[in-house]
Amino acid sequence: INAAKRTRFVYMVNKLPGPAAYPIVGNALELLVPRQKLFEAFDKRSKLYGPLFRVWAGPIAQVCLTRPEHVEVVLRDTKHIDKSLVYSFIRPWLGEGLLTGTGARWHAHRKMITPTFHFKILDIFVDVFVEKSEILVKKLQSKVGGKHFDIIHSSLTVLWILSVKLQWESK
Repeated sequence: INAAKRTRFVYMVNKLPGPAAYPIVGNALELLVPRQKLFEAFDKRSKLYGPLFRVWAGPIAQVCLTRPEHVEVVLRDTKHIDKSLVYSFIRPWLGEGLLTGTGARWHAHRKMITPTFHFKILDIFVDVFVEKSEILVKKLQSKVGGKHFDIIHSSLTVLWILSVKLQWESK
């Protein structure tokens, strides 16, 4: 039964546009580029194959979405929330939570956190987001015309979250 399911899965995924894949490694060799070039590689594929395409990382299919309306459909689905095999590698580090969880536990975590991100609640943090965005813009403006540099997105996110947390606690 598993072999039949896998065969059908591969058949269906391969109906999506995407680059031809090599046996065993899939498209993994094409993605062995410097980290700075990875976005460019996916952007190039998006222009070549359209807003929804697939790549194979070995035996693991990755469906890439580039339009917000496509991402919204996936994120709003509460039935098909099983995580890919890739998540099994980060689960020991992050634990079972909103990012890595599935099923009843995921629903419970999502139910707890959803009110936190209601638009009216987020309105009180707009000033903090604007302030931190202006800091980022100033930092980026100082790099214009210079060499390539690495932006660490997570540090900006942490900075925002920390600012929001501190502002919340101060009220």
